Amino acid sequence: MKTPALPHLVLLLLLLFISGCGGADPVTPISTPTVKPTSTPVSQANADVRFVQAVEEDDGSWTFHVRVAHPDTGWEDYADGWDVVLPDGTVLLPDPDSPFTRLLVHPHENEQPFTRSQSGIEIPEGIDTVTVRAHDLVDGFGGQEVVVHLDQAAGLNFEVERQNVEETSTTYLGLTNQNEDGNRYVLGQIDLQNAAPLDIYLAGEPDWVVGVPAEQGVVWVVALADGRLQGFLVVDGDYSAVNLSFDALPAGMPPAISYDGEDLQLLNALSPDSSPLTHPVLTPAGEVATIDEAGEMMIGSDSLSSDALPDARILQADGALLFFSGPTNKYDHGVLGDKLEASTITLVDTDGQLKTISVENAVIEGIAPIWADLDGDGEREILVTVSSQANGAQLVVYDQDGKLLAQGDAIGTGYRWRHQIAAAPFGPNGELEIVDVLTPHLGGIVEFFRWEDDQLVKTAEVPGYTSHEIYTRNLDMAFAADVDADGKVELLLPNQQRTTLAVIDRTADGAQAAFEIPLDGTLVTNLGTVSLPLGELAVAAGVQHGVLRVWMP
Repeated sequence: MKTPALPHLVLLLLLLFISGCGGADPVTPISTPTVKPTSTPVSQANADVRFVQAVEEDDGSWTFHVRVAHPDTGWEDYADGWDVVLPDGTVLLPDPDSPFTRLLVHPHENEQPFTRSQSGIEIPEGIDTVTVRAHDLVDGFGGQEVVVHLDQAAGLNFEVERQNVEETSTTYLGLTNQNEDGNRYVLGQIDLQNAAPLDIYLAGEPDWVVGVPAEQGVVWVVALADGRLQGFLVVDGDYSAVNLSFDALPAGMPPAISYDGEDLQLLNALSPDSSPLTHPVLTPAGEVATIDEAGEMMIGSDSLSSDALPDARILQADGALLFFSGPTNKYDHGVLGDKLEASTITLVDTDGQLKTISVENAVIEGIAPIWADLDGDGEREILVTVSSQANGAQLVVYDQDGKLLAQGDAIGTGYRWRHQIAAAPFGPNGELEIVDVLTPHLGGIVEFFRWEDDQLVKTAEVPGYTSHEIYTRNLDMAFAADVDADGKVELLLPNQQRTTLAVIDRTADGAQAAFEIPLDGTLVTNLGTVSLPLGELAVAAGVQHGVLRVWMP
């Protein structure tokens, strides 16, 4: 399906829900970057690689142009080099006497971020992936790295130019839940406090918003409350309407879009048997995976007997799929759109085999887990919110075989919910922490947790915020990213009235609201995000009375 005059696409958008109410209450959330926390503080290193351009030269060698950000203070603390690293850990050194692939010989305190280049880099034949990392004089390696796929023209925070090689196209997804693995930790940065918002007036009340990057900007697609769809191309502070080849969805159905630089597709339209309570995803093999109205998992034309939750979001990582299943009404809290919750988690492995994880004497309150490496061991864990009438909601971590690894304290009262949002390096020294919102309908307390032994230990909290409109399936009103361009990760979510977006900063003393962004209305959609070239981020929000508000970097 073609869209008229959509520019060639350069980068990627890869893809929570929140609650807590008066008499009853609900829970949670899709691939994100791997972050490595532990129970002990990790390195304070903060030399980040923001963007990489890799250029193959005529002689087969490579030139890398690397954009680095670090709070250089002078000769006592500055980013002093960056490396190109092979999958086996070998550092490529054009100058064998240099400590780095590219030595940085002086501070750049007045030029941040900055780009420096290195030519003559020899990459062995058969290597199609390298990692670029930066080093700082005081704390060494440990900041944001960029994985460069040399067989792709572009990807997350990188571009590649090759000689006499047919470029493979990359397909980018626009999902309401930000990432395909359920973790709402988004790459890229934006200075929201100083970004001028752009208001787009819609043909009706917005319900959902998704976006994908395009060469000159971002294409946003808005689903209105009555199911109609509108598209807009936003470039350089202005916008133009996009004539979509798809017109509408069932009212309330979340859209999912894909874009390969030429065709903008609505994945929902490719799978007409999908449940109207969820959206399909696109598998690495290019097939559409979805849940039908009977709870069956459909992958292309194949059906898997899965007993999926009707509104379950399908997560995808490493070629496998994960979703909530075993619907039950034994815990009728009902704050997430209906009184059905999951009793099991189903994993579909790369061979198409199903594995089921059961939860005893409780339900899983939410529509998707967070499926991320939570302890830095290279394997993904499954984070869910488990609820019961006796204990209310608590965060629980399982491994992919169903073994219980860690859990937080339960609320202690039934029909009270907590909404898991993201796992990201929130800690003051970059430690990985989990963030949720406790009882988002009853005063809403943002909570940060760190995994220590078999416990999720609370490290900080700040009250007065929400992440969910009660009785809706919109669990995507919050995400984690660098939203003030300071090189650290913050949480962005609405205040209790949903009239402002607050930036919650994790500090050495706890957590605090750094600042709030006015919406000039009430937030009624998810928060849309698009990761852009050069490590930038675009954000969108649907506001009551027919407005799409967009912030571009």
